[in-house]
Amino acid sequence: MSQIPEHADWLLVDDLRARNLAEEIFSDQGAKTRVRGTLGLLVEAFRQGVLSQVETLGRLRSLDAHPEIWLHKSLIEWAISAVSKHSD
Repeated sequence: MSQIPEHADWLLVDDLRARNLAEEIFSDQGAKTRVRGTLGLLVEAFRQGVLSQVETLGRLRSLDAHPEIWLHKSLIEWAISAVSKHSD
């Protein structure tokens, strides 16, 4: 397998199998790239102060309102709970 040609801080991918494979490949290559899904990225943006609590909750609820976006309801509820616990 060839080496990863470029550096990236993040890889955004929601499919669990794809995320696990990417983490394995990055680890084997010694890459520092962090792999996250959409929900994890939104929670991380909130924790780092990039998004406010109101903005983050709005985006999470927006994802939950779209049946064509295939994110498991329990994961969306986890993300909403994680953001709701903190005061903005």
